[in-house]
Amino acid sequence: MKVTVPPLRAWGCSTSVKEEKKEAELSLAAQTREHLEAVARLEQDKADLRRGAALLEERISTLQEQLDAKQAAVQELEVTKMSLQEEMATMVAASRLLELKEKVKLLTGQLSDTSIALEKEKAKTESMLQQQQLLQDSRNSLLQSFSRLVQERDKLQASLGEAKEDKARLDKQLEESQEQMEHQLRVHQELLDTLRQEKQSLQQTVSD
Repeated sequence: MKVTVPPLRAWGCSTSVKEEKKEAELSLAAQTREHLEAVARLEQDKADLRRGAALLEERISTLQEQLDAKQAAVQELEVTKMSLQEEMATMVAASRLLELKEKVKLLTGQLSDTSIALEKEKAKTESMLQQQQLLQDSRNSLLQSFSRLVQERDKLQASLGEAKEDKARLDKQLEESQEQMEHQLRVHQELLDTLRQEKQSLQQTVSD
């Protein structure tokens, strides 16, 4: 009796499937970790910008109030100056005229000092407004980066879904491969057992 033994399938297929599965899982984990770190850094930058913008707005509001108060004082000084000048035009007494001139001189000096201070405050306010604009531009840039990261996250989630499907497919292929190999091993073992029995039978026949 002639028995044909089917060839055993190579073990390389199972090993390749396992390696492919492992590499896919490692790549997916690395991409997910990098994305989460980038999002965390962006959220921290946004929080810092919000705090800076709030402090800047508070400072600008305070400066604006001080500027308004000084402008009101300047207007009062102008009114007083005009009033004194009118008095000077109507007053005849030299002593009164001299006194009024001294007051005008004093008020003029005060007005000059106030104007200089207002110019400085104006320059500060303009500088703060420029800083606020820069912060706004940075915020807009960060928002764009955040939007881009959200899109990348969506793509990553889509890739994650595909990777899960690939993993499920690889698991199924691995399971089928293992089942096929186990089946072939059983068939091979059965054939070997049959050959041993036939050999023993032939040896017994020869002995008889």
